[in-house]
Amino acid sequence: MPLKSGAGTAFVYVLFEHQSSDDPLMVFRMLAYMVRVWEHYAREHEGVRELPLIVPVVLHHDEGRWQSATSFHQLFPSMLVGQPVWAGLVPSFRFLLDDVAVASDEELQARQMSAFARLALWALRDARFDRLEQTLAAWLDLFSRLLQAPGGEQAVQTIFCYIYEVRGTATANALAEKTPTRFSVRQP
Repeated sequence: MPLKSGAGTAFVYVLFEHQSSDDPLMVFRMLAYMVRVWEHYAREHEGVRELPLIVPVVLHHDEGRWQSATSFHQLFPSMLVGQPVWAGLVPSFRFLLDDVAVASDEELQARQMSAFARLALWALRDARFDRLEQTLAAWLDLFSRLLQAPGGEQAVQTIFCYIYEVRGTATANALAEKTPTRFSVRQP
């Protein structure tokens, strides 16, 4: 990506993790993933002296709010990492957390992303917790717009395949009947 300062470009990886439950050691797992990416990069670019930036992102959609560490320093006793001599020995990074579990329908719908992405977030947030029927009405207009877009029917089918996997055929078909879809959900 080009740098805003005009001083060249930066090579950036986005490490995206889909997390359906709170994980107390998620930040440690992200570090392990990042190290693997850097190891692969170093093998592919012999003699390299700089590593690409990695932006770690976790999308959380459990029923409750994320409670665990998002910063690597949070995994260590605060009395130690609070002292500069020890803090300097601990890798310092945090991951970006997108906690859709606590986002309202209005907040998800206002996101600057495709209709498919917003509907996918709705399905991720609500499918596992039996809330789809309660929140569906707020999403019907977006379903209609997506269906009218090129490739929209396939995109809606993809969302319903996820709902089928999580909730089963009966729930997926009952929801499909309440949306402007023109298909029944089948096993993928």
